[in-house]
Amino acid sequence: MPREIMDSRTTNLAEVKEILDKRNEESELGYIGRITREYAAKFSHVEDSKTANELVDFLVSEYDFDKEEAIMLVNVLPLTIDELRPLISELKSVKKNLKTEDLQTILEVFKEKAKKEL
Repeated sequence: MPREIMDSRTTNLAEVKEILDKRNEESELGYIGRITREYAAKFSHVEDSKTANELVDFLVSEYDFDKEEAIMLVNVLPLTIDELRPLISELKSVKKNLKTEDLQTILEVFKEKAKKEL
């Protein structure tokens, strides 16, 4: 039986993990749910969805990033200029070139919010 899509939105990996954790408490996840939860837990670079959403809001409000592109950056969470610069250069919403100082500020915020083991 096909499943019905009840909600569709772009979300960050930390939020995916929390959603699947909650569903797992209600009833056991199926194979795809377990694999997706493991992936989200492994590759989410922040502790929780609140932190991830704060980073997304920071990028959207301070640097006029498109929300979906900000979520992509938070999911990747680059921690060096060499990692950040090529990602930003490909974004459609960033019309202006960000200065090195702007990139440094973004990286400082990312490093502050990243999981400690990164």
